[in-house]
Amino acid sequence: MHTHTYAKASAYDFEYIALANALLPVLEDYDDFFEPMGLDQFDLVELAVILVAYFEDCINEIGVWKAFVTYNEERFGYSLPFYERRDDYDTDYINPEDFSFLTWQWLMERHAQQTIFSPYADPIINLGEDLYALLEDKIEEASADDAQAEFLTFGEDANFFKVRDAMHWRMLRNYLLGQLGLRRRVDAHIADEFKEDIARFGPQQL
Repeated sequence: MHTHTYAKASAYDFEYIALANALLPVLEDYDDFFEPMGLDQFDLVELAVILVAYFEDCINEIGVWKAFVTYNEERFGYSLPFYERRDDYDTDYINPEDFSFLTWQWLMERHAQQTIFSPYADPIINLGEDLYALLEDKIEEASADDAQAEFLTFGEDANFFKVRDAMHWRMLRNYLLGQLGLRRRVDAHIADEFKEDIARFGPQQL
């Protein structure tokens, strides 16, 4: 639920929780890759939740992943960092390299950027293919829900608190930017930008 815009679970949410559980055996098939890094099943559960959140984003057209790949295309000329774009890469559909990239980025953040992993490592590429094969079969039966999209949509007359909460989720809590460690970088930037005020008044006053 920590990847969602709301806290109260429904039957819809339990369906995606069950889907995350279904990913665990696939991730566990790569124990020889994960275990030497000190990762256990609790870590793999975290990864499964992130991967299913991406899948849910695509099913519900929430737009987090679409915005990410669109930005990459407009600024750099490719959909994802590192991975050469295939002619049949579909920004409106799930793709094997999307799973590979998310797995790679998760590994980088779990090791706090202290260890370098190749995004082209065979286990990461193969895992992306396996996850794609499993979840593509689930697309037709996957439930859709408008709650998150509605939470993130607001008009000019929206009150401050709705806009604040939506922007907070967009920037710091969704599966992609939250996983990428943006909160830590924002906090570091604020601490540097306002270091004199923090020293004078204390962080609780900002």
